[in-house]
Formats: sequence, structure tokens, C-alpha cells
Amino acid sequence: MLSYINLTFVLCVPDPGHYSAESFSELTEFEYLRKVLFEYMMGRETKTMAKVITSMLKFPPDQAQQVLEKEDTKAIPWLR
Repeated sequence: MLSYINLTFVLCVPDPGHYSAESFSELTEFEYLRKVLFEYMMGRETKTMAKVITSMLKFPPDQAQQVLEKEDTKAIPWLR
């Protein structure tokens, strides 16, 4: 039985007339995370993308290790 986790991401976009260095940095990080997640979901360089995702989202070391170990157990696409 699969269980689903509902994750909600909230992006707070500042007033277009008021951009600060901090808001630009947050938007840049969000865009980068979006691209990394897309690559991961498309199955491209999944171990590398998993490392980036666990780092960006500040996973505890034990959870990051579990994710990377799971990546190691996945079948290599060219072996199918």
C-alpha cells in the first residue's frame, strides 16, 4: 500500500517594484531547485540530483544517507 505525502510549497513573490538582493536570491534558489527536481523526475543523473536535493532542503544526515542508499539500489537504465 502506498502512502502519499502532501507537500505544499509556498513561494512568496515580492511586489515587482520592490526587489531586494534577498528576494532575488530566494527566487534564484527556487528556480534552481525546480530545475533539479525536474531532472531528477526525468531520471537524469538521479544520484547527483538526490545529493543536490538533500543538500538544498537540509535533510538530516541519516535521511540523506537513506536517500543515497536507495538511489544505489535502483536498476541502472542501460541494464534493462
